[in-house]
Amino acid sequence: MNSYTLNIDGSTTLLALICLVLFIGTVIIYRRVVPEISFSQKTGLVILRSAALIMIVFFLFEPIWTMISGKKIHPICRTYLDNSISMSLTDAAGNRKTIYNDVVSAINTRKIKNKFIIYKFGESVSEHNLDQKLSLKDASTNLSEPMRKMRRNLYEDNACASLFITDGCFNTGENPIYEAMKFNRPIYIIGIGDTAAPKDASVKGILTNEVVYKESPIPVNANISISGFPADSISAVLYEDGKQISKQKISFTPDNNNYSLVFEYTPKTSGNKKLTVKIPTLKGEITDKNNTKSVFVKVLEDKQKIALFAGAPTPDISFINSVIRRDKGIELKEYIQKSADQFYVIPTKESISSAETIVMIDFPNKYTPDGVLKNIAALLDKGIPILFFAGYNTDYQKLQILIDYLPFNTLRTTRKEYLASPDANSYSLNSPIMRINDDEGDIALWNSLPPVYKTETFVKVKPESDFVLGVKVNKISISEPLIVTRNFEGRKSVAVLAYGLFRWKLMGQGAQEARGIDDSPDIFSIFVSNSMKWLSTDNRTKTFICKTTKQQYSMSEPVVFNAQLYDAAFTPIDKGEVFVRIYNNDFEQNLNLEALGNGRYSGQIEGLKRGDYKFSAIAKNERLLIAKDNGIFSVGDISPEYDDLRMNKSLLTEIAKRSGGKYYDAQSAEKAINDIIENKNFVPYGITLREEMHIWEKWYFLVLAIVFFTTEWFLRKRYGLL
Repeated sequence: MNSYTLNIDGSTTLLALICLVLFIGTVIIYRRVVPEISFSQKTGLVILRSAALIMIVFFLFEPIWTMISGKKIHPICRTYLDNSISMSLTDAAGNRKTIYNDVVSAINTRKIKNKFIIYKFGESVSEHNLDQKLSLKDASTNLSEPMRKMRRNLYEDNACASLFITDGCFNTGENPIYEAMKFNRPIYIIGIGDTAAPKDASVKGILTNEVVYKESPIPVNANISISGFPADSISAVLYEDGKQISKQKISFTPDNNNYSLVFEYTPKTSGNKKLTVKIPTLKGEITDKNNTKSVFVKVLEDKQKIALFAGAPTPDISFINSVIRRDKGIELKEYIQKSADQFYVIPTKESISSAETIVMIDFPNKYTPDGVLKNIAALLDKGIPILFFAGYNTDYQKLQILIDYLPFNTLRTTRKEYLASPDANSYSLNSPIMRINDDEGDIALWNSLPPVYKTETFVKVKPESDFVLGVKVNKISISEPLIVTRNFEGRKSVAVLAYGLFRWKLMGQGAQEARGIDDSPDIFSIFVSNSMKWLSTDNRTKTFICKTTKQQYSMSEPVVFNAQLYDAAFTPIDKGEVFVRIYNNDFEQNLNLEALGNGRYSGQIEGLKRGDYKFSAIAKNERLLIAKDNGIFSVGDISPEYDDLRMNKSLLTEIAKRSGGKYYDAQSAEKAINDIIENKNFVPYGITLREEMHIWEKWYFLVLAIVFFTTEWFLRKRYGLL
């Protein structure tokens, strides 16, 4: 039902009285005219002048015309179709593409007309027409992005539910469970694919240092997965820039799917190198596009210099040093306090100036000279990374000198200590320093570690930092962090807010070996090694950094370059020019990066063919060459879609459960549609629309008044009135 009202700014009675006076006055004026005209002519002139005068007076009272109407908003269901590569594969359940098309066809278009809004998702989210076929070519799946957009659009329309048709294998973006918990509408999911591991052999991952040193051997760890095949053996080969440098044999059996290999790699020349692990194609594999995996390393001429500071000799120092010294490409200098402000080796400003990484163990203490801390702060201000281990004697008040370079702020602290156990979850594995076997089993490995010591030190994780590992006390999770990392404005830091970490070595791997279990992972050593690898950077090019967003792209993806440019004082340069040359043996193209502000530059190139590419970047300021950088990347069939080929039913079920929806197999697609439409909340609701028109602001009403006056004047002249 609609209603209309007219409101004015003032007294209605006064307005009516003025209008009446104007009308009567106009009648009196035209009562006697010379020459005399007919009554009808007088009436017309009275109406024109009265109308014009009344309209002008009416505008002075600022009239507003209000219209109130009702509208019914019909319910809709946002439907998201997975458009990624994995949806086109064939597994034990059959050809996913065929099953997928059958499910989409099962959505009765008559039943869902104007009720289901269709989207497709993979690398991004966009609207889709059911009359068009999906390409199923997106190189990655971001399952959290459509859920994030659902929340943004929640109140734009009557979206009573959402439907996802997917295999649940997300490989970019955040964990979708977190987004599902924020979305207060039911999410219904139709799963496509088989939960059993298909017949497949793949290189799941490669782990090695990002920065290495010439003539210094390093381990290259490769994780191989083989499932669905009878017992046999194959060879895994390690290549450097396409040249074979090592080979290892894998004997596999049906009851074991995962195999770990360790290659030794000794770079002979400096520069950017591509390391590739490749296994042969087995007969009947679901795909052979995951039989190869590559990583890129930067080989430097000289050793990485690390400065270690400690408040006193402790077992943690010995165990951490033993891990660091395994890397022959590292030159380690120790600065350990022996009493009060005395060091075994004095850390002068000159002696620590060449350090490329800082390690602090139970440091500083209350006796540490402020001058030493200020010298360390000067290094950290240049972008040198830091690995911080808390201790019983750590003086957090003195640590404030370095707090700008750490991933946390201290709230309050006491020296009362307690035992704390690691509390890992799926989010923890997003950090590279936490990866042991690079699979979901890593969570259980971390949570099985013995407790370590922690003082009652309460900290606040900085907004740009990552809460990597939490704390459990007596099996109860508390909100305090155990491990925090930070990668902000080119500065990296790792903080371990506990001590007695040697217990992870002795009571973890050591206890397992005492029981005769020889293949137990050395989590302590892997963690320290991972942290050092993550922190390692080539600090000699810090004033100008140009990188691709990743080092391996599929052919359907644009290659994105990001650069940062600073002056000698590390002040961002906004008015510079950054040029990138992309090339290989058969190709060369130049790219100018666009300035984004705050010293940041970005650009992208599309349509590159399969192959390895190098790039060289030059930064100029006012036409003067100021810095260079270079790198390497690869374009090919590599896609995270091939990393996990099973339908992730447990994830999809959990998302549906937490949102109040329901999970369905592909055979129950029609039932899913019926359940959504028949849901008691899938109903329209009414809204009230209020619209106001400010009549006094409309120019055409004023024009109408002028037209009345003009017409009156014209008629008076025509009638010959004086």
